Amino acid sequence: MKEVMLHKENPLTGEWLCWIPDTPQAYYFSTKKKAKEFCDKVNKAFDVGELKFDEDGRIVKVNVL
Repeated sequence: MKEVMLHKENPLTGEWLCWIPDTPQAYYFSTKKKAKEFCDKVNKAFDVGELKFDEDGRIVKVNVL
């Protein structure tokens, strides 16, 4: 699975940041487990084609039949 969304701990607050590089998409989680689960879910959506980047670099949901 390609990692589109990454996660790491904020050393100042102890919160976990999930973000997609070069986009404004970022989310904070209180635990590493929650952050990893969320990132894995987003990454899987990109992998299976439910999400993609459009020609302007925005994230769009793909209509799956």
